Amino acid sequence: MRNVFLLLFLLTSPVLLAQSVKLLSGSLKTLKGQKSYNITFRYDSMQVGMADPKPEKVFLMEVKNRWEEREPGRGSDFIQEWFEDRKLLYEPSFIQNFKEYAKVELPDAQAPYTLIVKTKHTEGGWFGGVLAHPGEIDGEVWVVESVDPTKVVARIGFYKITGKIQYPGDFEMTTRIQSAYAIAGKGLGDYFKRKSK
Repeated sequence: MRNVFLLLFLLTSPVLLAQSVKLLSGSLKTLKGQKSYNITFRYDSMQVGMADPKPEKVFLMEVKNRWEEREPGRGSDFIQEWFEDRKLLYEPSFIQNFKEYAKVELPDAQAPYTLIVKTKHTEGGWFGGVLAHPGEIDGEVWVVESVDPTKVVARIGFYKITGKIQYPGDFEMTTRIQSAYAIAGKGLGDYFKRKSK
């Protein structure tokens, strides 16, 4: 019976992921035959949290203050790690899966098109022993001309891209968010491959 549920999950997850990705404007048909892209990530205007979303600056200040009360210096460390994890974990996970599923090379600084991945919302999730909530991200990918980024070829939205919970448990928020970026890379890579034919 467990194998039946696993098979159903594997068959339906691409469908569920496809429903989380939507073309907002433009067309990917222009990109037919493209073998490589440049890529950048943007986090400006990002909200953090699920029940009570807050601007990133507010969220970071609140968390920093809570940590500093308990353990002086830990709040500053948290903020440093928050930004470092983007370059060390989230972005590489997205890029690796996007490349694999879109069958393209990136980053390529000489490519005629650049992907701008704009994260609009991040939920770090939580782990409470038996119960858990995975990390989750929303945002947009803009495809722009590399020589003139004001020329937008297409805008693709991605919504409620949810990471996986690894049992016995993801105690670190970073691994939960990293999982969401990996799944976003997979879903968006597959979407690009199908829609740019």
